[in-house]
Amino acid sequence: MSFYPYRLPVLMATLSALTFAACDDDNPETTATPKPKAAFTYTAGSCQGGCPVAIQNTSQHATSYTWDFGDSKTGTQADAQFNHSYAQAGVYRVKLTATGAGGTDTTSQRITVGSGSGCTRQIVQVSSNITTATTWESCNVYVVDGDIGVSNVLTLQPGTVVKFKSGSELSLNGAGRLEAAGTAAAPIFFTSIKDDAHGGDTNADAAATTPARKDWEHLNLNGKNGSRLEYCQFLYAGGGGSNSYALGLNGGSATIRNSIFAHNGGGAPSMQGALDAGEASAAIELNNNTFFDNEMPLRINNLFSVDNSNTFQNPQNANQKNDYNGIWVKDTSVRSIMLTWGETEVPFVLDNTGWESQLTLGRASS
Repeated sequence: MSFYPYRLPVLMATLSALTFAACDDDNPETTATPKPKAAFTYTAGSCQGGCPVAIQNTSQHATSYTWDFGDSKTGTQADAQFNHSYAQAGVYRVKLTATGAGGTDTTSQRITVGSGSGCTRQIVQVSSNITTATTWESCNVYVVDGDIGVSNVLTLQPGTVVKFKSGSELSLNGAGRLEAAGTAAAPIFFTSIKDDAHGGDTNADAAATTPARKDWEHLNLNGKNGSRLEYCQFLYAGGGGSNSYALGLNGGSATIRNSIFAHNGGGAPSMQGALDAGEASAAIELNNNTFFDNEMPLRINNLFSVDNSNTFQNPQNANQKNDYNGIWVKDTSVRSIMLTWGETEVPFVLDNTGWESQLTLGRASS
């Protein structure tokens, strides 16, 4: 056989090409990067308020994460397991977006957070008047639909969530009385059906709607006496037109303590407060309440005194006050009552003339 030396370079080049091609199959730079797979599980126990949930991140091929916990809170936790605390028991939609070199993936699921002892979690529709003594339990979410009258004692357990559809209200009448004594750990919420942060996604529309001022009308004590509201939160109310308050006393007496009024209507043209006691009787106690992001926070009259315990800004954000940040005072026809107005954080605004009551005013601290 004859040997042709000039063919050797061609042969070597061919062998080199085959060798490099074989090596390319094992080159990590040419191997497809796997796409992330977003996944999580959760564990929740019984609770009423302050509900911790253990979340297990079981995602694959991801290096960063974005969480939407369904209660208006988000996070970027990358731990395999972590806790998230919900203010209230309820049903929430949690969404996770996992990101890695191979792209992104998103998953979501509705989770059930907590429950109260002695009852099964459910959404309870309230569309009929309450005529017998009734207790609303903390593990349920109550949805008020329409103008609902309460002519007997309505008791709300600590941690109860009451949501209102547009145009809806609760009004006392007859022997109606409200016992709504929450606690610091388990407040009672009166809020909008669109509020997913309290009681979860009750209207099951994910993030399609968000709550706002004037979403629902009000709770009206309607001249009835003896109601007690402690550690309650009134949110997104005041949509009642000429009655644009969240809580109205209208001639009645009540104890209202340690409660929050936020994101409510009021103000012009009706000039009513989120808490409107302009028509209240003398036996009123207003102590340690907080008002912020309302059109107008509080209206009273010259039948009762006010101390310096109420707050007119967001404790978490001092810049978030109220549109009309003062206490409006209506003068009644009753004269010569000794009053003490101790509030020094905001001014008192006299909304009519003819004042003859004797006043003792608080001194602002230096």
